[in-house]
Amino acid sequence: IKLIERDRIAEAQDNLDQITVQVDRINRIIKNLRGFARNESERVEPVDLVAVVHDALRLAERRLREEGITVETALPPSPVMVSGGPVRLQQVIVNLMGNAMDAMRDQPDKRLSLTTEHAIDGNTVRLRVSDTGSGLVEPDPVFEPFYTNKDVGASKGLGLGLSISFGIVGTFGGKLSCRNRPEGGAEFCVELK
Repeated sequence: IKLIERDRIAEAQDNLDQITVQVDRINRIIKNLRGFARNESERVEPVDLVAVVHDALRLAERRLREEGITVETALPPSPVMVSGGPVRLQQVIVNLMGNAMDAMRDQPDKRLSLTTEHAIDGNTVRLRVSDTGSGLVEPDPVFEPFYTNKDVGASKGLGLGLSISFGIVGTFGGKLSCRNRPEGGAEFCVELK
């Protein structure tokens, strides 16, 4: 309203357009969460992983900038096609980046890295999302529902994001794993074919 009162109609329209896009995205995520809760299988199709990563980075751009996080990417300039669903895959990547940002909140060196590589078999693509955060207290149970490394009250999360992401990647015929990096921080690896 303030933009309209100041006769900045174009900016107001741009904000409304962004809100509409995000509301549509939220609706799709809710639909996917309902499907996940009912254990429904949804259509899997060829998806450009590189484009989905770039879209996820655009969604997180403001938070990354506000929190002073440096983003490092090693992505090919051409499409990398994998089996999945663009919205659900984006949801997984945004969740992994959000967890990484949370883990780096109190760190002096804040770097988020997203890289892709082809596995030796030539059919599997790996997306690695790593951070310079505090690492995982216990890597083994992180994909269990309601498990969280976060202090009570530190986040509005319920410890479901990684469990849901694990299930989504599984519906694509893929695998989601994690580890603590020797140099510090955590790394999550999404493997898709």
